[in-house]
Amino acid sequence: RERAGAALAGNDEVLEAARELSAKYIENGAPHQINIPAATQSDIISKVKNGSVMPVLFDEARQEMRKMVERDTLPRFRKGDVRHRFRGHTHCVRCGGDMT
Repeated sequence: RERAGAALAGNDEVLEAARELSAKYIENGAPHQINIPAATQSDIISKVKNGSVMPVLFDEARQEMRKMVERDTLPRFRKGDVRHRFRGHTHCVRCGGDMT
């Protein structure tokens, strides 16, 4: 696994993709900035700037996002009125009914 990571570290395409992901989702002020701990954010930004791109670079951010959805967003969705309205609309779509 380390050898594969070392090979990726020198790959210009992979590094460019990591830069694009970081600019879009990780950096402060990114257009679609995700809510992750500052230490995780800083670590990713530093590694991208240094060219230390490994296959697991964004794994911690992904895990943090999953935890946030499981612990916060999903329970609120399950409790909320939006879920029931959504279920009604999907039923209409499935049965061919008018959603208006």
